Amino acid sequence: MQLVTQPPGSTLCGQACVAMVAGVTLKASCKAFGHNCATTLFAVRRSLKKLGYQSAEKCQAFGKDPGRLPATCLLMLTYAQAFGGLGHWVVYHAGQVYDPAGAIYPFAQLLSQAKSITYLRIEPK
Repeated sequence: MQLVTQPPGSTLCGQACVAMVAGVTLKASCKAFGHNCATTLFAVRRSLKKLGYQSAEKCQAFGKDPGRLPATCLLMLTYAQAFGGLGHWVVYHAGQVYDPAGAIYPFAQLLSQAKSITYLRIEPK
């Protein structure tokens, strides 16, 4: 898995995550999305499909146990109100989190940061 970062201050985390999973550039991912701004689950799923991947219809809870996650999936993080209650997409791959904000770290680090974590199952067609 190659880390793809989003430009500082941007809201391209979803596009960067799709780029990582599909093995394409951020520019190619943005083209599949059709926009360069914050995104929705629907847009992530549609873009993955354009790039040759299938995904679940919705994000699923997993009790924060990484043993219940697929080897590679997208995680939707929701932060506490103290952090603005914002959402952020990251990639989970082989026990590591690939964060388009510019870091790779162990999954356990998320447990102290995110208010909630759900995952989106993905697989090549």
